[in-house]
Amino acid sequence: MNDTNEPRPTLKHFLDSRWFKSRPGPVQEAARRYPPGLYRMTSTGQKVVLYAYEEQDDGSVYSCKVNVTKEFNPGCTFERQVFGVPLADLEPVDILV
Repeated sequence: MNDTNEPRPTLKHFLDSRWFKSRPGPVQEAARRYPPGLYRMTSTGQKVVLYAYEEQDDGSVYSCKVNVTKEFNPGCTFERQVFGVPLADLEPVDILV
C-alpha cells in the first residue's frame, strides 16, 4: 500500500525504468508479460504480489518471487515470501476483486 501522497508507479514508469532497460531481452519480455502487481496463483487460488524475477544464468526467466499477504488473503494465518513460483502459474487480478 502506498502510504505517501506520491502517485503510484505505472506500467509505463516500470518499462521506462533504468532497471528494466538494463535487463537482458528474455527478462524484459517476462517483465512485460508479468509486470509487478497483483496475481492469483492458479495452483493455490491465493492472491499474491509479484515482486522479483528469478533470472537464470542464461538470462532466461521462468519463475518469480511473490508476497502472500493478509491484505489480499483474509484467511491467511501468516504472511510470507515465496520463491520459485512459475510465471505460468500466475493470472492477473483486478485489485477490486
